[in-house]
Amino acid sequence: MSSRKAATVIGGLAVVVLALVAVGSAAPQPRVAPASWTLDFRYEDPQRIVIPGVGERRPRVFWYMLYTVVNDSGADVEFYPRFELKAGATQILLHHQDVPSNVFAAIRHRHQSTRPFLQSPARIIGTLQQGEDYAKDGVAVWPQFDPDADEFTIFVRGLSGETDQVPNSSYDPGRPEAEEEVLADGTTVPRVVNPRYFTVHKTLAITYQLPGDRETHIQASPVRLSQKWIMR
Repeated sequence: MSSRKAATVIGGLAVVVLALVAVGSAAPQPRVAPASWTLDFRYEDPQRIVIPGVGERRPRVFWYMLYTVVNDSGADVEFYPRFELKAGATQILLHHQDVPSNVFAAIRHRHQSTRPFLQSPARIIGTLQQGEDYAKDGVAVWPQFDPDADEFTIFVRGLSGETDQVPNSSYDPGRPEAEEEVLADGTTVPRVVNPRYFTVHKTLAITYQLPGDRETHIQASPVRLSQKWIMR
């Protein structure tokens, strides 16, 4: 197995906090005694990598987070992680969107001595068997975000099976919750347009600060401010 040099361990009984979701109401608080499985998630703080341009293209900057995930829940689980990076007040980037395949190859080459079994985002998903022997090393990658942002948060979903529902403050009881949508082949499927509730997931939120200003952010090392479980 690969080297276990990850900086932080997040387990099933981590401290939990109350959080808000963007549905106009307070989300439930994650349970202190987990109501469902929670994986052991070990991560390193985000790093940058610069990928040279091809032809006339300029070099591009990407951010990435290395992690190890271990299933000590007592049963095999399906691991389908979702990593979102929120920069500033509004910019949200989903991991691996607008990220060329050669970026993962460059990251794997950089860390081949310490993480020889690093898996790509496409390969790491699926059944995660129990025990340290079946631990998986992965990476989440995002393109460079707004250089004016001096703070960013990474949200990691898929580490727990715990979910809950919160009322949709915009729900209109006078409208149907779903409408039928006609697909290209002529079949119809229901499409939710007016949900009564939103499902929220137990999510790990890790917030960082970038010291300095726009000119120095590109070189600054992120400083971790907090990590907490939220429902999002």
